[in-house]
Amino acid sequence: GGGFRIFDLKGGETGLSFIKSKISELKWDEKNSFLLYAKMSDGIYKIDLLFKTYSKLYSSKTISDFLVSQNDLYAIESNYLLKIGLGNNDIISIPLERKDYKINKIINKKIFILSPAGKMQIYALPIEEKSTPILLVNANDFDLYGNDLLFNNDYELWNYNFASGDKNLITRIGSNIKKALWANGTDYIIFIADNRIKLMETDKRDERQVFDAATVENINDVILSEKNTLYFTGGASGSIKLYKLEI
Repeated sequence: GGGFRIFDLKGGETGLSFIKSKISELKWDEKNSFLLYAKMSDGIYKIDLLFKTYSKLYSSKTISDFLVSQNDLYAIESNYLLKIGLGNNDIISIPLERKDYKINKIINKKIFILSPAGKMQIYALPIEEKSTPILLVNANDFDLYGNDLLFNNDYELWNYNFASGDKNLITRIGSNIKKALWANGTDYIIFIADNRIKLMETDKRDERQVFDAATVENINDVILSEKNTLYFTGGASGSIKLYKLEI
């Protein structure tokens, strides 16, 4: 199985020993906890944990990333974004200007693809032969709340509204922005820069206020709960800790 291990929180470990090929990437089905999708050396496979079977969905040795959603397989193959219909095997391919894109997620009928070089493209789903990006921007990461997209590159925070098409620069700073998240809806933004977690107002009537919420070395792996509790890891090398911060 390529070193992957799956655990049921109630029933212990579920083995993948029935799979004889090496798995290089593994992803869950959107709805069925017994179904997984795997990238192997010769293509993308569906794995059924209940019946311990697996079958090939798409044959390829050059897929770099994939995601299955709504009975369609989306894949990055060389410098193309593919949509492969799992019911009819119809294939639609959209050319990309780079070969290193990864599929970040599919949400609100949109697919978000990001490049390590700091590019992001967003397409409306389902993609068609003549689909063009809703948005093509310089971005390292993003967060979505309703129609409001928050995205950041190294030194800037931006907001894009899918309903209006408005794109606005929120702020530009002189230090590297590691991550940015919406908090309390879109009233506040949490972002990380200079080993500090900062909280910024989004109200534009006056100058936006920015507050330092915490200072921790090497902040990483940030998650915000629905109740606006921030969990993150950080600390000096060799003494990484998990932190909890009420926003």
